[in-house]
Amino acid sequence: MPLAVFLDHKSPVPIFIQLSQALKTRIQEGKLAAGTLLPPTRELAESLGLSRGTVLRAYDDLIAQGYLEAITGSGTFVSRRAQTEANALIKVEPPPDGDDDCAIKISEEGRKLLMLDFSDGISGAMPLLNYGAPPCDLLPISQWKDALTEQIRLQQPHHFDSAPENLGHYKLRTEIAAFLARSRGLNCQPEQVVIFPGTQQSLMYVARLLLDSDDTVVVENPGYGGARDDFGLRNAKVVAVDVDADGLDVTRLAAIEAPVKLVYVSPSYHDPTGAIMSLERRKALLQWAATTQTIIVEDGWDSDYVYVHPPLPCLQSLDTDGRVIYLYSFWKLLFPLLSVGCAIVPLSLVPLFDRVKLLNERCFPVLEHRALADFISTGKLDRHIKRTRKIYESRRKALTESLFRAFKTKIEIQKQSAGLHLCVRFSAELVQKGLERAAESADLPLVSTAAYYFGAPREGEFLIPFAELQEAEIAQKVAAFAKNISRG
Repeated sequence: MPLAVFLDHKSPVPIFIQLSQALKTRIQEGKLAAGTLLPPTRELAESLGLSRGTVLRAYDDLIAQGYLEAITGSGTFVSRRAQTEANALIKVEPPPDGDDDCAIKISEEGRKLLMLDFSDGISGAMPLLNYGAPPCDLLPISQWKDALTEQIRLQQPHHFDSAPENLGHYKLRTEIAAFLARSRGLNCQPEQVVIFPGTQQSLMYVARLLLDSDDTVVVENPGYGGARDDFGLRNAKVVAVDVDADGLDVTRLAAIEAPVKLVYVSPSYHDPTGAIMSLERRKALLQWAATTQTIIVEDGWDSDYVYVHPPLPCLQSLDTDGRVIYLYSFWKLLFPLLSVGCAIVPLSLVPLFDRVKLLNERCFPVLEHRALADFISTGKLDRHIKRTRKIYESRRKALTESLFRAFKTKIEIQKQSAGLHLCVRFSAELVQKGLERAAESADLPLVSTAAYYFGAPREGEFLIPFAELQEAEIAQKVAAFAKNISRG
């Protein structure tokens, strides 16, 4: 790898120090990322017209400072410690105000985006929750590799034409429609399926296409912070309605004075509590929405792991007025092997989504879409869900039993919940004894739900992810957690 470095041979600063400083600057600026293999000293010396000893001295200087690390037989690499330091030095500043001709003028939406106070109530930003992703050891890595390899082997050049499919590869849309109809009872045609490259884009487009400034939007409290952020960026008036063991409290909607344009709910898996909306409330919400002509956005992103049999029908499957937009994601199943999300929209909205996708996302990864279609059609996805659901259900049961055994009446755990973590509520007596420090010492992940609340949080409420916990170690970790609490 050639490196273009300017060196001033007339400067009183020794050449090896100039070279060391130049490389250090590039690492700090992120131009040489962690793990980058630097050129061999002889090769770099030759390209810069220097002696090999000069380059050796520069490398040694950076190794001593921790910016480089030498691995015998492999070479000299940029260290990860240096990259961490480099990332800490990067600061994003808002563009300056005023009439400075040199400043780049940004739009009103750009300024709004910079001023937006992003919510922390997003599992994708929480390392203790594994960023909301499944544990790596349960990913179907070999099956997904086979699916990709098979698509590469089978496809002929004429299969990869340039005809745009703005809404996503049609075969994949067909398979997703069939999968959601089979597993969720959705009433949908392939034409209603709009595929997005990630999990958040579908919600972003819904907010962009359906909301005007000052529209009133109802969200769950506590609830997913990413939804509040998207609606806030559209200048919508966000009203938070409380959630209990049966989901969103629909009776509170009548008290909202302004006309409600949209309600965002996650009835099959409430984030963060895992609560499942009762059938009665689902029907009541649909009836209220039909009366008030309100749009319902039903987020089913983590509804594959529901431990109640049989699962309740989705709002979209009960909807007779075409008022529900259903969002789904493969994040909990396949990330980081694949990041694909989709929206099931009423037929009346398909032309609108087609136009916005034409403007913003004309292309998609053909091989990935074909491979995922095959992954679904051959039953591999269903088998993966069935296998992992058994594992997660067993781990969830072991964690629940261990917690009740250790804390008895001093904790509250919802009997029916979904997802890959438990929402646990501890008594005030336990809260005062430093729960988070006690859990950290026991190597038991524990995350407060405070960031998910719109306003004052519920004291003593925490999330414990169980997907990555080995069943054999759960009882031991919970016992150590309880012991640490007893010590105060």
